[in-house]
Amino acid sequence: MNMYTRKTICLLCLFFLFYTYKLEAKVVPGTVSPTQPANEAAPSSEGLDTKLINTTTKVNLTLGTASESGVFYPVGKGISQMVNKRNIEYGLRFITYSTSGSKYNIHAICNGELDFAISRYDLAYEAYRGVGNFENQEPLSELRYIATLYAMPIGVIVPNKSDIHQLEDFKGKRLNIGNPGSGKRSVANMLFKAMNWKNSDFDRVTGLATREMGEVFCNSGIDGIVELLGIPAVFYDKITHECQGRFIPIPSKVVLNIQRDNPFVNFGDIPGGMYPHNPETVATFQIGAVLLTSRRLSGDVVLRVCQTIFGHIDEFRKIHPALKHFNLNNVKKENTFIPYHNGAINYYRQQGLTM
Repeated sequence: MNMYTRKTICLLCLFFLFYTYKLEAKVVPGTVSPTQPANEAAPSSEGLDTKLINTTTKVNLTLGTASESGVFYPVGKGISQMVNKRNIEYGLRFITYSTSGSKYNIHAICNGELDFAISRYDLAYEAYRGVGNFENQEPLSELRYIATLYAMPIGVIVPNKSDIHQLEDFKGKRLNIGNPGSGKRSVANMLFKAMNWKNSDFDRVTGLATREMGEVFCNSGIDGIVELLGIPAVFYDKITHECQGRFIPIPSKVVLNIQRDNPFVNFGDIPGGMYPHNPETVATFQIGAVLLTSRRLSGDVVLRVCQTIFGHIDEFRKIHPALKHFNLNNVKKENTFIPYHNGAINYYRQQGLTM
C-alpha cells in the first residue's frame, strides 16, 4: 500500500468519525438539546428570544390534537394546512397527530414529544401548578401559552319532554358525569361542589364515555348528561335532533361559586336557535381550548407560527365554525395563569397589543 493510499484511508476514517459524531448530536427539529439549558433567554435587540434552533433552515414541527371525532383534530389539521401551504415563505412544516387528548398533549409537550398542542384550559392550569389531575407530580413549569382558540361552553342536556328545567330538579334522577379523567368528569366535579351535591342525591350516577353516554341517553337510560365541546358540535347535533335533547341553564350564582376555585372559567352561553329545543339563549359557563407550547422552543419559531396563523385571520376562522368569533384583540388577558411564550408576546406587540 503506497503512501497516497494510506493518507486517503486516514482522511476517510476521520471524515466518518466526524460525521458519526454529528449524527449522534443531532437535535429533534423544534426543540433544544437535552444538554442545553432550558431557561428562556433574554430577548435580543430585535425582541426575539435567543435562537434555540437553526432558523435559517426549514423546521418540522409536531402538533397534538385529540380524537378525530372531536373539534381539536379538525382545528389542528386546519392550522397545519395553513402553515404547510406557506412553507416557502415562513420555512415551517407542521405534522398533525390525533392523540388521546389534552392530558397526553400536555405531558408530550413537556417531554419534547410534541412541539405544539391544543388542550383544555383547566388541565393546562392544573399541570402548570401540579394540582388536580396532575397532583403528586412536579409542576410542569416548561408549559407556555400562545392563545385561547375558542370557547367550549358546558352543556347540561336532558330529554326535551323531561320535567327537569333547572339544576335543582336533578335530585333523584339519573345523571352521567363522564369517565374518570375526561372533561365531562372535571366539569361535573365543579358542578357537584358548587351545588353541594352528593352521589346519594341521585337515583344513579354513571361514568360513561361520550359514545356510550350518547347511546344510553338516546335509549332513555339516563335523565341527564354533562359535556363540554366547541360549538357547533356533531355530538350536540345528534343528541338534540335525533334524540330530542334540550339544554338547561347554569345560573350565574353557580358559575360564581365555580369561579372561586377555577379562575380560568368564564361566563358563557349556547345561542338560541342553534339547537331545536332551545329557541332562547341558554346561560352556562365555558372553558377555553388553548394552543400551548414549551419554553424550550425558539422564540423565533413561535413568532413565525403566530405570523402564519394569526396573520391570515379570515382563513383561520374558516377552519371550523368554533373559530368564527376568534379575535386577536381578545388574546390579551389580565392573567393567563400560564406564562406566554416570548415568541407569542413579540408577535402580539408587533400587532400593537400591550402585553
